[in-house]
Amino acid sequence: MDRKVTASLFEIAHQLRKRRVFLWFAAIFVLLPTFLTHFFFWRIEHRLKLKIHCKPFVTLLPGTIHLSGPFLEWKNRLYIRSGYLTVHYPLAAIFQNKVSLTLNGHDLAVEAGPEFLHSLGAERVMFDHVAAKLAIGSKHIDIDFLDAESKTIQFHLKKLSQSKNFKKVRN
Repeated sequence: MDRKVTASLFEIAHQLRKRRVFLWFAAIFVLLPTFLTHFFFWRIEHRLKLKIHCKPFVTLLPGTIHLSGPFLEWKNRLYIRSGYLTVHYPLAAIFQNKVSLTLNGHDLAVEAGPEFLHSLGAERVMFDHVAAKLAIGSKHIDIDFLDAESKTIQFHLKKLSQSKNFKKVRN
């Protein structure tokens, strides 16, 4: 074989190796945040017995999730039929026992199930703005604050702790 041919074969192999390394880093860059987001959803769904629909298929920024449309169902208690919700969480919360998160939503159409129908006073409420900061542990939920405003109802809660079975409330 000619020396030029051998040298060009090594050069082509080196370029292909560079491309493969680049493709691996690009795949990790895209898939790792997506995996972390779906792992976060899985933990939240199983701890609170939620069903979250319309999850983002691919996310590029871990720690921030944008949901829209009919996306939440909570044990025949509460349904969110439309609106926009942004969830912020620290990346370390994915691997810790206690998950801290901040919720910001607007134009949320909420339907109450039989358990919350008396609390809301209506079957369907359109919340203009919702903001909350939660810490979800394995056996309890700590609500740092919860502000929900609509034309008919306003909720303003601070420092509320609930056990996992949601029957005892402490202030």
